[in-house]
Amino acid sequence: MSAVQAKQARRLDDIQDKLDRVETTLTLKLERAQLAAERLEHRLHMLQTNVQVNGAYADTWHRGLVLEALMRDGLSLVNVTRRELADGLRALGRRQRDARLTSGGLEASFARQLSDNTDKINLKMQEVIDMQKRLVDSCQPVQQDDPNKVANALEKLVELQTIKANVREHDTTVMKVLNTARPPQLTEKFVDLTNRADAALQQLERKISEEMDMPSPAADKDSYEDFEYDIEDDAGYSEDGESDMMAEDKQILDKASERDSTSSESTTTRPTHRRHLHKHPYDRGPTWRKPSLE
Repeated sequence: MSAVQAKQARRLDDIQDKLDRVETTLTLKLERAQLAAERLEHRLHMLQTNVQVNGAYADTWHRGLVLEALMRDGLSLVNVTRRELADGLRALGRRQRDARLTSGGLEASFARQLSDNTDKINLKMQEVIDMQKRLVDSCQPVQQDDPNKVANALEKLVELQTIKANVREHDTTVMKVLNTARPPQLTEKFVDLTNRADAALQQLERKISEEMDMPSPAADKDSYEDFEYDIEDDAGYSEDGESDMMAEDKQILDKASERDSTSSESTTTRPTHRRHLHKHPYDRGPTWRKPSLE
């Protein structure tokens, strides 16, 4: 029994030794596996760190390039600004140098401008004096030859304008009468008055032309009140454009209007219009020769 127990005890010891060796082996392998895992984890951490470092380096490199570009742009802008500022300062210096005024410069400038203005005024005054001399020289022969010639011509012109105004007023009165009645009833009277006015104007033109052609017009002192017409029917003509002919015309018009009102009160009248049976005197104008002042 003791031998069997001893054998079993030896076997148990062997098994125990084997188990210890297996346990030791497993423990070593486990430790080795843990070490390998730790190494792997360490390598992974190193790899991640390397990746992060590489990314940070790339980012830093990119940012460095951007900062370099910005720095170059800033330097170029600073250089341009410095050049512009320097140019502006130089231009400002030149302007200040040019604009720097002194008492002597101001006095010289004022004296120069004053002398220029004085010369201009003297030239203008000399021109005015020359023109006055020429005017006096041109008017002197006329005054010496015939002092009353210009006055008489102007007086005749005034008389002619007065006659034209009177004829115009007479024409206005005739037109008013024509607008209130039928034209055929006043045709003969209107032609008669027009012929008289035309004859008067023609006679006045002839008289003015004769007076202008006369060598000594000092004896010609006739005025418009002393002017006499050679036509027999012109005795009733007045300067205000009215005459006995106008009274006769009004009587004829009154009779015609009464006859028309008694015959037909509801008849329609034609629109009045001016008949140009004869050319009006003042439409033609005078034909007398203009006097020369030379």
